[in-house]
Amino acid sequence: MSLLNSSEMLASQNDFSQPGPSMTSTDSLNGRKRPHPSRSSGEDDRQTDLPNSTAQNGSNTEMVLSRTCQNSADTPANAPERILKKTMPPRKSHKNTPIPQQEENYPPGYPDKKTFRDSLKHHPRTSQAFVEAFKKGEHIHFHNKKVALHIWEDGQNYMEKIGDFTEVHLFKSREGLDMKVPKELGFDTLTDYIPADESINVIDGYSGGSQDMTMGDLLEEFKKEIRTHTYNVLSLEFSEINGLNKKFNEPAFVRQSSIVNVLETVLKRKADEIERRLKRNYKNPKELAELLHDKYYYEAKLKNLPSYQKFLLVSMKNAFTDIHVDLSATAVYYHVKKGRKVFYVAPPTARNLEIYKRYETAPQDDDVWIGEALFDQWKRVEIKEGFTAIIPAGWIHFVYTPEDSIVVGGNFLMNQYLDKHFEFTEMENTSVELNVIDRSNMFRGFYNVMWGYADEVLLRNLKNPRLAFGTYNIANDLHKCLESLDLDKEMEPEFDWYTKKEKEDILVEMNEALNKYLAKKMPPQPETQMIPIPKMTEYGEVIFYLDRDNLAQYNDAFKIFLFTN
Repeated sequence: MSLLNSSEMLASQNDFSQPGPSMTSTDSLNGRKRPHPSRSSGEDDRQTDLPNSTAQNGSNTEMVLSRTCQNSADTPANAPERILKKTMPPRKSHKNTPIPQQEENYPPGYPDKKTFRDSLKHHPRTSQAFVEAFKKGEHIHFHNKKVALHIWEDGQNYMEKIGDFTEVHLFKSREGLDMKVPKELGFDTLTDYIPADESINVIDGYSGGSQDMTMGDLLEEFKKEIRTHTYNVLSLEFSEINGLNKKFNEPAFVRQSSIVNVLETVLKRKADEIERRLKRNYKNPKELAELLHDKYYYEAKLKNLPSYQKFLLVSMKNAFTDIHVDLSATAVYYHVKKGRKVFYVAPPTARNLEIYKRYETAPQDDDVWIGEALFDQWKRVEIKEGFTAIIPAGWIHFVYTPEDSIVVGGNFLMNQYLDKHFEFTEMENTSVELNVIDRSNMFRGFYNVMWGYADEVLLRNLKNPRLAFGTYNIANDLHKCLESLDLDKEMEPEFDWYTKKEKEDILVEMNEALNKYLAKKMPPQPETQMIPIPKMTEYGEVIFYLDRDNLAQYNDAFKIFLFTN
């Protein structure tokens, strides 16, 4: 079952005549129990709505129940029925008479839902007036109780906690996530990690326009007491900036799950092997030429691998990022180093995605905000300083910045969301053709990564009896996605790794390998069973496969398969 927040549990106690949710601390995860977040702090670990009369009544009922049980001889099992007769009058039942709905109560001075929604319609989205109206009710009206938000004290046993990764997870501490962030990183020390003369693209939150300025100039804007702009840095990828890159690591879950990471590991290993072979004194010109060609081939692929996993976000108070799904429906991790951020997430249901796609593939009207169409779908997720959020692929969201903030985060492609990655990339292609978005807003090199992953990783695994068992479902899914592409049309604008003929050959080889696997009648395993983890050993670069389904029993034990030879 989904974890419920405290307000939902308390509200359910107001009506003892209806069976409420089981008050258990476990969730079903592939037949396992989910460990409950610790409650050492004494506070509820679920984000809750502002107190209202329903929650308060539930709390009072719970207190009456507790006191009466202590002062009577009744057992806890039969106590609630007796208390119900004493504390709650019997309900009269009238056929075909609807039960009146309890009115929502709002704190004094705050707008009710209708007033709040109307106020947002009166201003162009993301304008200063829009943001000011939004601030007055955002903390009250975006609490979709149907959306589970899993909040954990830390990242210990993160694989168990994240489970099948279909919902949003928030970690109060990065302990256990194996994520490295410079302790001193802040507004005063930012130029120690990003050079002051580094040119960065900056968005003006209110106007929607963008401009280039240096990091030093941006930080000077933050020092002004009276600000005429709300600057927001969203596209500073720092994997090539040594100052910060050398002192930062993504969470282990991201490194283990990322398709790009796995592909990069394999390509680096092959390039290194060629380099070692070139150190031998080859006298055969033909063999030497082939090695030099292969060396250039793998180095070119590595050079053109997309980099979307290490972003630095620097945002002024009141910055607002409008509704979107991240490029190619990538999954997201988000760590707030300084300040505070608020996400509003909507699950990728068929209805929600239909509304979003209709909006994304049509010219946008500044007077129309898609948030209105999805108003009751949003779940507010407050990410405080030191917190880390991990969000699955395809979740629709927008972001508000209540105070000056520094964030490190990134995007990653995953095996379990291959179909969604392709679906959204195709939608983005359509949006580019319609001039709704610019191609720079797409995942550069997406198709290269997918063809390379099929060729260099999955196809090779399928041909290896030791690896085919954990590869079949992933390879089968990717084969279907690649097979659906128009190979005459689908080309990377900057650098295409494969010709049309080479892509056709990959599809044929994959199909043959998949059929050969099935012919052996080896039952395919769930695609999430084996998680590839690159590690260095005495044998060189090795891919460890973590058995996810038996993680509780295996702990840190791994099934090891060498990619060498």
